[in-house]
Amino acid sequence: MENLTKNTSYFVEGTGRAIINDGHGNIGYIHLQEANFEFSSKMEDIYGGESNTSLYQYQTEKNGKVSFKNASMDAQTVALTQGVGMAAKATVFAMDEEVEIQTDGGFTLAHATEADLSTLMLVDSERKAVPVTANKVDTSYANKKLLATYCYKTATKAIGVDVDTVAVPGYVQILFRSKPMIQKDGRKVQMMITIYKARSDGSLKLDLKHKNAFAPELEFGIADPEREDGKFWSFAVVDITE
Repeated sequence: MENLTKNTSYFVEGTGRAIINDGHGNIGYIHLQEANFEFSSKMEDIYGGESNTSLYQYQTEKNGKVSFKNASMDAQTVALTQGVGMAAKATVFAMDEEVEIQTDGGFTLAHATEADLSTLMLVDSERKAVPVTANKVDTSYANKKLLATYCYKTATKAIGVDVDTVAVPGYVQILFRSKPMIQKDGRKVQMMITIYKARSDGSLKLDLKHKNAFAPELEFGIADPEREDGKFWSFAVVDITE
């Protein structure tokens, strides 16, 4: 079978996979529902003489951006896009945990040692809020049961990401590989795109809908990788026919 040639067109269908790497051991894997690569440039015109048309054009800008819609939720990818690392303990919450009120108005939470008491909410059997002061309620609730909802930290059966108010995403490398596609001549090819340096804009769309699969959306701006060879990004079609 002949080798691929520069003047041959190829058919690519569907999406594929992408890998995001920050160069510090943090790697995110994306199983894509959608992938969009957009490259743009800006040209300036030079006018002169008696002509009303441009005498010459020169390039002043070259830009690129990447957007992905992920078929699955990957915590490491979320961390990379938000400029933070994986949390040692995940922030989860207990909902409607039953607590018994002591005679002095005190009570004990199931996850008391890791609880974030600033998030604590107590309600009675009628779902009315019960005020809490210094981890106690009014003694009129003594020997009664209330429902507690609160956040707490855990490393058991959970992974998490805590996004700080001052977190800024760092630079990453993006590798994209399309799914294999059989051509008219029987060959099987894949398209590959290498983005040497990109940065998430920090946006992350989590669009959950009833009876719809969840697909988080990510966006990246492409930056000058300042490579010695001058490469901005790379494109390739690879024959993977066995």
